[in-house]
Amino acid sequence: MQLKLKRLSTITCRQDKPKSMLFVDDGVYLNRIHIDAGQKIFQAIDGQRDELGEFLPWIGQIHSPEDVIKSISAAGSSHPPVWLFELLDTRCFAGIISMKITNRQIQSAEFGYWLLKEFRAKGLMKKSLQTLARFAFTQCNVTELTIRTSPENAPSQKVAQAAGFTRFTDADIDIKSSGDYIYRLVKADWELIK
Repeated sequence: MQLKLKRLSTITCRQDKPKSMLFVDDGVYLNRIHIDAGQKIFQAIDGQRDELGEFLPWIGQIHSPEDVIKSISAAGSSHPPVWLFELLDTRCFAGIISMKITNRQIQSAEFGYWLLKEFRAKGLMKKSLQTLARFAFTQCNVTELTIRTSPENAPSQKVAQAAGFTRFTDADIDIKSSGDYIYRLVKADWELIK
């Protein structure tokens, strides 16, 4: 079988066929977000605006489905592009995971994510991060993944750790400028735990 190649910025992602959906678990999928999802995503954000806005400052800039559509379009046309995936649990919208190439030389990417409160504490985000990590390492030739969290966002930190990411310390990297906690997973470590 010949593999088709799909470009992700300057990183090439192998795929048996062009796919927009990644299987996570029974009834759980990551689906590439398209602009037609704008209304659904806006309703989810608007219904939990205060809670989501606590750690996602961009929530304050989303006032309509059109704002969501503009964000989706901007992510896809940015350089390097940001891949956005909606997390679906039995076909219900549960949240979003993004993957952005951050360093082309060492082929690293950063994940960002949020989950609606009714889907939390079920292991969905952990499994979704593990699925997207597998995709990044095996199909996109990414060698390092990072996740940034607010120091106050303990639930997000627990998810990153449960998915196999390890927190950098001040000695490992200069995090003083952003104040964020940075979690990292390198391909060599992932291959040991997969």
